[in-house]
Amino acid sequence: MPRIRIKQCFKCFTYKDILYRCRYDEIKCWVFLCRNCLIKIKIEFNSTYQYGGTWKGKKK
Repeated sequence: MPRIRIKQCFKCFTYKDILYRCRYDEIKCWVFLCRNCLIKIKIEFNSTYQYGGTWKGKKK
């Protein structure tokens, strides 16, 4: 039976089972964002946004 984990979005604080690792603007460390926040950040911080992978809570 697969284990399901959740993490909190850095920006909106909702808990999700899929988050996107990125850094942007003046934030030097990696943070996890949900899909909705990621889309907004990519538009707002296009020049400094950096993608770092997808975190999935469902482990096989």
